[in-house]
Amino acid sequence: MSGPDQASLVLARQRAVVIAGLAGLIMLSWAYTLWVALEVYEGAHGAFGPHAGVWDVSQLIYIAMMWMVMMTAMMVPSVSPTIVMFSEVSQKHKSAEISAAPTWVFIAGYLAAWGLFSVAATGAQWGLIAASLLTPIMETKSAELGGAILISAGAFQFTSLKYACLQHCRSPLAFFMASWRPGRTGALSMGFRHGLYCVGCCWALMAVMFVGGVMNPLWLVALAVFVLIEKIAPSGRRIGQVTGALLVAAGVYMITLY
Repeated sequence: MSGPDQASLVLARQRAVVIAGLAGLIMLSWAYTLWVALEVYEGAHGAFGPHAGVWDVSQLIYIAMMWMVMMTAMMVPSVSPTIVMFSEVSQKHKSAEISAAPTWVFIAGYLAAWGLFSVAATGAQWGLIAASLLTPIMETKSAELGGAILISAGAFQFTSLKYACLQHCRSPLAFFMASWRPGRTGALSMGFRHGLYCVGCCWALMAVMFVGGVMNPLWLVALAVFVLIEKIAPSGRRIGQVTGALLVAAGVYMITLY
């Protein structure tokens, strides 16, 4: 087999390994997330019971991990094309030694950024429960708070920060070509930086979960699908702005009519 044919075969094999690994990660994350969600809605999950406002350190860690797995389930599908692209670009930067290892380091860096968000979300959840503003199934009790979250999330869809972060998420190749860093350390750094862009793009949408229920399976799936569409659809930005307008309208409705 000639050199180019051999290289193409190895690249295809590596792509298949990465895609299979991503599929496994996504399925396991969703399986755990939906299992916890069902327990919450059946009232069987002690972490969100009547005394959930009193959290010890182990419970805080557990809630943070719950958020981390949930973010993995919701965000990895939308970033999968970028991860596959990184794998291919990474291979092209090598003169020898074919390995998919840097790709998993890139994923680790990406998830580390969402880990920071998960810690912040845990703190927000803790504060809201302590202030008696969340139900045991983590829905807002206050129409004013829920409306404010919806209006804020909708308005954010029109900001320059949202646009800049979304553009990066939709067109990562330019980032890879201009800011490539070799080795595992470079992969970790690029993954983390790309993750920060994704957090900047989607944090307000994730806050909407406090309105419909943090562990509401329908909300989780709907948000995950929307994030995927916004990042990969040709009219993703326009769809995001229409959704932003709908969120603002829903927030105003919640505040004025509830």
